[in-house]
Amino acid sequence: MILEAELTGYQQLTRKNGRRIMKVKHLPSGLTMVQKGVPFNTDGPGAVKKILEELRTMASFQCKYLVAFYDARFDEFESSTLIYVEYMDKGSFDKIYRKVGPLGTQIVAKVALAVLEGMSYLYDVKGIVPRNIKPSNMMCNSRGDIKICDFVVSEELINSIPETFVSTSFYISPERIEGSPYTIKADVWSLGISLVELALGRFPFAECETEPEPDDEDFEVISPLTPVSTEGGDGHDFVAIDLRARRKKKTGVTLDGDETTMGIIELLQFIISAPSPRLSPENYFPKEAHVFVDGIGLTPKELLGHDWIRMAGESNVDMKAWASSL
Repeated sequence: MILEAELTGYQQLTRKNGRRIMKVKHLPSGLTMVQKGVPFNTDGPGAVKKILEELRTMASFQCKYLVAFYDARFDEFESSTLIYVEYMDKGSFDKIYRKVGPLGTQIVAKVALAVLEGMSYLYDVKGIVPRNIKPSNMMCNSRGDIKICDFVVSEELINSIPETFVSTSFYISPERIEGSPYTIKADVWSLGISLVELALGRFPFAECETEPEPDDEDFEVISPLTPVSTEGGDGHDFVAIDLRARRKKKTGVTLDGDETTMGIIELLQFIISAPSPRLSPENYFPKEAHVFVDGIGLTPKELLGHDWIRMAGESNVDMKAWASSL
């Protein structure tokens, strides 16, 4: 068990849901770790013990596409469980694309491959539905390794974690919004939305004025809406949507720190009613990427056999060099 006396060099990385996420060094092992506080809902010491046992099962996971879990302990002063996991020094992909702009298709394909490998391990080997797939839980380090974090390992933990820690409304599938049971395909939906976001350089359901703009002036956020008629068209054209005017209010959900907001009910209704976001312009992305995103809805294992993912596995992109440029 990791003891507080064995830790040094505390450095705050960020805050999440009011809890500090700290970078620390574990003196006995020499490892740099991340310390996260999660306020589990518990009823007595027996429940705390059960939660710690469930968490510690993650230490046995053998998958290079998952952020390594080291230990967990209950902190009475913080009234939360402290979790110790692998430190990924290049951070999460939501911050990466906001720093460098839209990611190249080969990089996005590498992200898709790594996340699918991690999801497949959890689902097919461990019987776990990850539940929390989004760019902020896709991590990168200076070696160019891509891993997923903050997945939930059991129903016991799902019932103990406050809802804000389990899911994010922006990435919930239409089926889940409508109350259907949670399946692995809901996570695959979240992955698809996340990949489109990384490729476009912005949240795909709405423009956000403070997010990085693409370099290509023709590179727009395109969301398929009700078919519109255009002269000489076939009635199935797609139009760009600009939700900024609808989000100019001070109440609701703020997208990534922007002062313009969209109400959570409005967002959820939009996700249900609008077709899935697509990659656009079409000639910017390879055909295989379009087929992958447009047809997403299979299991992670099935998607690993997709042409675009197979090409990513065979690609000689130097991810270490790319990570060093960040």
